[in-house]
Amino acid sequence: MTAVRGTVSATFDDEVIGVIIGGAAVQLELDAPPPPDAVGRLVVLTVDDLEFHPTGL
Repeated sequence: MTAVRGTVSATFDDEVIGVIIGGAAVQLELDAPPPPDAVGRLVVLTVDDLEFHPTGL
């Protein structure tokens, strides 16, 4: 397992959140809607499978 820590910067209606990890902004797809007060929260994610889709931004 890998642990990733960041701060939620935005939430979206399609079960996606924006997270700042280090100096990078990352969008994460969730299995359920995020809580309404998620923005600003520190999150620690444990993952067993990561897929990266760079946008070139």
